[in-house]
Amino acid sequence: MCVVAAKGAKYDQPDWLVKHPTKPGAKWEGSVKNRGAAVAYAKTVVGEETVETPAGTFKAVRVDTTGPAGTPVVSEWFAVGRGRVQQVSDGQTAQLRSFTREKK
Repeated sequence: MCVVAAKGAKYDQPDWLVKHPTKPGAKWEGSVKNRGAAVAYAKTVVGEETVETPAGTFKAVRVDTTGPAGTPVVSEWFAVGRGRVQQVSDGQTAQLRSFTREKK
């Protein structure tokens, strides 16, 4: 899963949020532009965890992101078929609140 554009601007390269295989200890690095400057990050797969959100309970893969010194670690949980279901950063938690199932 990756992001290729944000806020109307296309990225020079994809920003990988999670990569396969999602084995604990898998790592990758990248960078994104923030106010015109490139900011490097490193991501590490922690492992699979069960996450309870207002939208339900999910088996999700936890990915921790570290950036430049002084920036908080960002932990994100990704569930198959749902994407990011939870994010924790700097003491703040964001969770998936609801979703609509695809009609068959």
